[in-house]
Amino acid sequence: MKQTVTEKGTQDGTGTATAGQVPTKAMEIGILKQLVGLGGYFADFFGEDLDKMVENITNDFPIELGTRFHDAIDKVGEMMADCRRSASERIHSICERLVGTEQENVAAEVLGRTEVIRIKQRNRIMVSWDEVQYLLEVIDGKEVLEW
Repeated sequence: MKQTVTEKGTQDGTGTATAGQVPTKAMEIGILKQLVGLGGYFADFFGEDLDKMVENITNDFPIELGTRFHDAIDKVGEMMADCRRSASERIHSICERLVGTEQENVAAEVLGRTEVIRIKQRNRIMVSWDEVQYLLEVIDGKEVLEW
């Protein structure tokens, strides 16, 4: 069945979709096929995935599920997670080098007092009296005051 797209929506013989109206599956599929059939940017990007998108609409799945677009989004998400993890590891590494120096307070601001104490323990660096008091307050469940 041929569909035409107008400013008011889509007409496919079964009715007209206007702004605010929920389109039928058939209307969505028809519009996708028409967009791919017209060529252009949409067809270039989504053309190879048209059959999968039609299947997804038919089965009430997210339209992008199993498409190249979906796979690309997953890869970008993985890359972002890797970047965050790498940046976090680098920041932690830099801050570890500050522990035991005059700039230790910077590490404490970034990593927190507890992590600074853990680093000191791992590296056999003596903890200060204030850090011992902090640990005792944590153990006792008291509200911990900032340094």
